[in-house]
Amino acid sequence: MNLTEKNIKLLRTISYASAMFSLMIAMTMIFSFMQLALVKPLENPALTELKIQYDANPNQEDLKEQIRALDLMARKAYFSTRWQIETGSYLLLFGAIVFFLCQRILSDNEKKSPAFLTDAPDSRTKKETRKYLISASVIIIVSAIVISFSMRNMLPNPTPVPVEAITEGISAIIEAPAHQPIIITNEVPVETVAISEELRPDDIKIEVDKSTIKEKPERVIVLPPITITEDDVFPFFRGQGSRGKVSSGNYPITWDGKQGTNILWKTEIPIHGYSSPIIWGDKLFLTGANAEEAAIFCFDKNTGRILWTAPGNNIPGEPSEAPDTSEDTGLAAPTAATDVESVVAIFGTGNLICLNMDGKQIWAKNIGIPDNHYGHSSSLIIHNHKILVQYDHHISKSLIAFDIKTGNKLWETKRNVALSWASPVLAVFDGITQVILSSDPFVISYDANTGEELWSAKCMSAEVGPSVGINSKYVFAANEFAKLVAIKPGKDASIVWEDNEYLPEVASPLATEHLLFVATSYGAIACYDANTGEKLWDYEFDYGFYSSPILVGDDKVYMIDQAGVMHIIKADKEFAIIEESPIGEGVVTTPAFSNGKIYIRGEKYLYCISE
Repeated sequence: MNLTEKNIKLLRTISYASAMFSLMIAMTMIFSFMQLALVKPLENPALTELKIQYDANPNQEDLKEQIRALDLMARKAYFSTRWQIETGSYLLLFGAIVFFLCQRILSDNEKKSPAFLTDAPDSRTKKETRKYLISASVIIIVSAIVISFSMRNMLPNPTPVPVEAITEGISAIIEAPAHQPIIITNEVPVETVAISEELRPDDIKIEVDKSTIKEKPERVIVLPPITITEDDVFPFFRGQGSRGKVSSGNYPITWDGKQGTNILWKTEIPIHGYSSPIIWGDKLFLTGANAEEAAIFCFDKNTGRILWTAPGNNIPGEPSEAPDTSEDTGLAAPTAATDVESVVAIFGTGNLICLNMDGKQIWAKNIGIPDNHYGHSSSLIIHNHKILVQYDHHISKSLIAFDIKTGNKLWETKRNVALSWASPVLAVFDGITQVILSSDPFVISYDANTGEELWSAKCMSAEVGPSVGINSKYVFAANEFAKLVAIKPGKDASIVWEDNEYLPEVASPLATEHLLFVATSYGAIACYDANTGEKLWDYEFDYGFYSSPILVGDDKVYMIDQAGVMHIIKADKEFAIIEESPIGEGVVTTPAFSNGKIYIRGEKYLYCISE
């Protein structure tokens, strides 16, 4: 095409600008290469010397801080360079394409110009200038691309790190002493780890098994920053704090277990049990037990594959024969608890076991054979490096705290109550983190750090199974053959309102700031005004509920009945069913929610539901 003089000038301007742009990018990449080659931050002799000193004396806290700071600087340098290389490569390619396109158009236009113009001295000079400019640009761009690939080979690989690639270039230990550390080892691929209410992103501890390290490492691998999201965590029975609430997320409302609709995977559970699933990161945990064996199972929550199985029996002090339990409780009714570095499970034999995330036993003990005519069913909860155990049986009733790292008993608070099958719930009132237990005849709050009794309300009776519900104002307790109460917590705890029309046998009440939901074992559900106790609506389904309802976001309540049908209702003053979806087998456990997926333990299978 014939271009006007104005268009030719514009193309030349764009061509020269893209050439200068490419030149600047290329020079920046060359400078980065020289800087990395000369500085070599991971080979810093000061860091190496600090590691040697720490190996000789691992109790030096100030040395840990220095190692952390230097190691962080090294990783920042590497990932900054990676960003420069990857971004520079694309920018360089873009600049080169623009430059060569403009030059091609200008060249084609000159070929169509009259001969007497192209043979003019000025025209020949411009051709020679352009020729040298193009040649110089090609040399610079090719050099920068070669340097780009050279630098990529020097940078850490962002994919999961194989065992044999780990070298001594990784810091031996980086520890944040005041919080729970994240454990990363070189025994398994690095997992994405999620955050809890007490975890900070810099609370990282890295441990390397030196027996697997090569004597002459071929390359250095630097671990990328760990992605931490709250949505990765469903650590206890009923989720965070055991309060039955999932803060956000777009979760499925429609599925069919028999037809396979929206079933991402299902996996047969090796040993029967009634514990509910819990989740930390990409790992999901369940327990199972019978008279012959007990086990903790770790599943990959993305695929359903069983990653490892750890025994829950053969522990000193356990009974020679399993205690008698009812058929609907068994020996694996309590739900386990997990945090960033461990999973803890308890069984109906009194065995309490703590494992790391790879299934290796950290400690195990029998805390006393539960004398309980149905079987022990109180689930576990973790707070501030302590595993809290509600252990109410005929011989003794108590709340016990064990150090999660060592298994040592930190304190035990005796309880003047009858048997209870409910589970502890964490809540914060008056600025104090409290663990609240329901039993006959008291609902009692304890300081979660010391076990000191803070307040109590005499309001329950019979065999208490449901745990309490919580909102910012009140504690809600209920039990069949007793009553439903709203308790104002505090030193002078008092009953705000009570009702006895709809009472749960097993399922725990669910509280929002304005509403309270109750699900009964005979199929009726009811919604109350949480502040006044006024019954807003009730509805009766064909099957009863043992599973506790879960609030998802602010507007949906998920409750699954014993036939395995999930009823999703609006969290509203007026009753409305959003959807009803069957899993295809009976369910008495409470589902777990994580990253837009729902995990349900049925009688035989573990299901992952995803759209």
